[in-house]
Amino acid sequence: TVCDDGIAGMVETRFAEVACRELRFTPPSGVPAGTALLYEATVDGTDPIWLDDLVCAGPEATVPACMSRGWGIHNCSHPEDIGLSCVP
Repeated sequence: TVCDDGIAGMVETRFAEVACRELRFTPPSGVPAGTALLYEATVDGTDPIWLDDLVCAGPEATVPACMSRGWGIHNCSHPEDIGLSCVP
């Protein structure tokens, strides 16, 4: 899972853009690629938390290319997992 620490506002929008693009969702021009789902909008995960303090600038090809604490390094728990809703 990915922790929601630091993901709010434009960072949230950029995360959704990068993650949905990585998953090959391509919405029409001018339409946001997707939305990050925070807090009670997601179900708590059970697998390892892989990324925390994620900061995406927007042009990254993959979510792991965004700045973070490092792969598998975190200080959060599953109630802080971030979800994703992509536009087809």
